[in-house]
Amino acid sequence: MTAADASPDAGTIAFSVSDGVALSTALAQHVARQHGIRMLVIKGPISADLGLRTRRHSTDVDIVVEPDRAKDLIAALGEYGWTPRPWPDFPKLLEQHSRTLIHESWPNDIDVHHYWPGFLGDPRVAFDRLWLHRIQVQVAGHPIEAPDLAGSALVLALHSLREEGQVSVDSRQMTEYAELVEALKTMEGADSEFVSDSRISASLTEQILQDAVGTDSTQTARRFLIDLGHDVPLVPNSTASEALRLWRLNAKAEHAMTGWMLKLQRAPLLEKPSIAARAFFPARADLEAIDPDLRNGVITLRQAWWRRVSRGMHGLVQARRDLQAFDER
Repeated sequence: MTAADASPDAGTIAFSVSDGVALSTALAQHVARQHGIRMLVIKGPISADLGLRTRRHSTDVDIVVEPDRAKDLIAALGEYGWTPRPWPDFPKLLEQHSRTLIHESWPNDIDVHHYWPGFLGDPRVAFDRLWLHRIQVQVAGHPIEAPDLAGSALVLALHSLREEGQVSVDSRQMTEYAELVEALKTMEGADSEFVSDSRISASLTEQILQDAVGTDSTQTARRFLIDLGHDVPLVPNSTASEALRLWRLNAKAEHAMTGWMLKLQRAPLLEKPSIAARAFFPARADLEAIDPDLRNGVITLRQAWWRRVSRGMHGLVQARRDLQAFDER
């Protein structure tokens, strides 16, 4: 298939979201191979195929790409009509890790990750670790590269734990986390076709620990590793890296205002007024990117501004508490 063959001008064919996820997974893998880009498919239906969680409705494709080639893959998919979704350049507690691609003729998105949150080591080293232990699975009749059982499990756990302090135990994230832990305990000691031939250890939980060490995620995945039976001492904030402390702050921060407050706290004095003004009254393009009601003409710009001010004021108190805990040594 060429980009011209997949052009939206060639006609639109209606299909379900699940079919869109499968077909765009195959498309992304095809394009990556065409351009010599290493890419792994994570989460979604593949996780269910591996037995790591129950099958659920997926609305997007998650892929992680070798960090130096992520922009190349985004550009290559652009030739097929996939374009980055607008997103405001607002401060985040965790570095921006992905771009979401959308297509006017497809019912799903493609999330292109240049690193996976929770892997605190060098993104290239972390990707190489996943790539070393990759497997092939079939999606839409196409061979797809994916992390093996241990690598996929670690990715899923970090996804659930990224905001564990913000959600209830019966939330989707934590329900999936509990399912993951139970599934892995059941699999331990059993043969599986989804274990990479490059693995040295026969123990699945030991493979996960080795991947956590290799990606520098033993602290971010500490709860997961302990639940699997490993003894992982806690690194206190007083000696933790900046990246780990930000992960812990993000895991418990209940409001986006925390990111703004941290940026404001660290900014030079003369820059603080402009940062505060942008936090409460961002440009229209930024608001349209995060507020569908404004983008679709349901509300006016003035209403969008005041809704944001109201939400921001409610989040200030909690943001201050979060930052006080973050600053404690």
